[in-house]
Amino acid sequence: MTVGVLAFLVVTSACGDAAKTDETQKADSSATTTSKKETPSTFVYNASLDPLIAGAAFSKKISDTLGFKMFEVTLKHGDSIPMHAHPDHAIYILEPGTVLLYTQGRATPDTLTGSKAGDAWIGGPYTDAVKNIGKTQMRFLEIDFYRPGGRELPVSPAYDSTTDALTLGGESIKVLADTLGIKLFTMTLKPGDTATMHSHPDHSFYVLEGGELAVSFKDGPRTTMKLQKGVGMVNGPVSDAAKNTGKSTLKLLMAHVYRPR
Repeated sequence: MTVGVLAFLVVTSACGDAAKTDETQKADSSATTTSKKETPSTFVYNASLDPLIAGAAFSKKISDTLGFKMFEVTLKHGDSIPMHAHPDHAIYILEPGTVLLYTQGRATPDTLTGSKAGDAWIGGPYTDAVKNIGKTQMRFLEIDFYRPGGRELPVSPAYDSTTDALTLGGESIKVLADTLGIKLFTMTLKPGDTATMHSHPDHSFYVLEGGELAVSFKDGPRTTMKLQKGVGMVNGPVSDAAKNTGKSTLKLLMAHVYRPR
């Protein structure tokens, strides 16, 4: 399902990045600004081709709310997912592999290989089918973003762009991809590390390396969370501070979506 996206991104990311103008690159580096070239496209979504429907046998849904769908896809040797459609989406490779990619409108497939665990991409709407032709299992996380163009979501956000998590995160933050109003990044906190009060827009997180995290919400309670590897969640805008109170390094994959409300 997402593998198609993976393929598309592998093929196009290098070209797309090379073609960016300085102006677009500056826009990418801003946590709150999306350039005109990156305005989310109006996606005519075909529910019958939803990745979670077409690839139900290979998918594990983690969260589905606020216009986000987060799920893991596992493809063993020979497994294939029929033609399916993605909206704006992000991919994170958990276990790499080799896939055959069938793109809608093309007569011959592409063979994609060479990815490694930790590779990540963001792509726009795309329709494809995939088959694992490698000798090993392939597994990846996909986050799909359903964002009607030009329409605002209800509820005013409590998001403060001046304290964006990416701005204040320092060395704990590693940006993996930044385009289409989506920022995909990891946050790594060693035992005792803290994250000062910061803000998130609509966002998701997925636990890559588990541990214990004490979270203090602005004007709210302090909660200790025991986060297990493979757990994920989607949340709306929030301001919080955090401290790794456990004995192991905690690593989270996070996606920020900057969209009108």
